[in-house]
Amino acid sequence: MAATALLHQKPTTGEIDIALMQKPWVYGDQIRGLCNRRGTLFSAGPSIASKSYILVMNNVQACLLLELCSGNVTTVI
Repeated sequence: MAATALLHQKPTTGEIDIALMQKPWVYGDQIRGLCNRRGTLFSAGPSIASKSYILVMNNVQACLLLELCSGNVTTVI
């Protein structure tokens, strides 16, 4: 949870464009402690219990590659 809290501050400062996360703080079906208003959060999908996520800021174009995703792997291009 501490890493998620630290990552919460970074998107608003413009210091990162892409963040890769494994096993983030999830409550229910939502990732908690993350400010993703300035970006898009990618995962393998709601039907797969994802353990990895990619947060991409709005200034970067990205597309999810579902055929290369699994419960442990999230892939964007």
